[in-house]
Amino acid sequence: MVGGGFPLFAIPASGDKPIPLGRTLAGGRVSTIVASANGDLAISDNPGRSGARPFWQNEQVLRYHPTTLSCGPVRSAAGTISFDPVWSPDGSQLAYLVGKEVGGESEPGFLQSPVSSWYNSLQLWLYSTRTGRSTELPAAKGAVTPIWSADSKSLLYIDNDGLWLLESPKSQPVEVAGPLLPPDGWNPYYAQVHWAGLFAWSRSQNLPQPGVLTPM
Repeated sequence: MVGGGFPLFAIPASGDKPIPLGRTLAGGRVSTIVASANGDLAISDNPGRSGARPFWQNEQVLRYHPTTLSCGPVRSAAGTISFDPVWSPDGSQLAYLVGKEVGGESEPGFLQSPVSSWYNSLQLWLYSTRTGRSTELPAAKGAVTPIWSADSKSLLYIDNDGLWLLESPKSQPVEVAGPLLPPDGWNPYYAQVHWAGLFAWSRSQNLPQPGVLTPM
């Protein structure tokens, strides 16, 4: 099921003992296991959990180091979760999302209002393989479904019912298409919204123009 946590193992070579890397979603609505051009992996891990659960609990992005055959978390603030890792095409940067962890008695349910409020609070972060550091991008608050340009310099993402372009990590985002969804038209599953299944766009080194977004 989409909400389940399934063990993920690495087998270095034929006949070697499998190495546990973490627990991740299977058939989920976000990126769960992604590989870079340099052979690095990143996963959305949910340690110690299995079965159906709200999406805003326990998710954590881990980077897998092929040289040490081990996984380690990328940085996020205390009291938050991280998920949806996406490597840049050149393998130098990992984009991922950070959001507030919600649970216990404060569980808001899955109506559109609390779910949309949570998604609007998300923050886009970038991890650099060169420095080993993660950087928050304050201008991209509310980002969902980040996608890199072919030259690894720009990012497209959904926010506030529109498609936005971040030409560089230090630039201000520009809306290139919208609105995207009909009013009150969300269909969250345990707080997951299938953003990538709603729209399709192409990846290009050139800056996108309005109209690159096509409703499915």
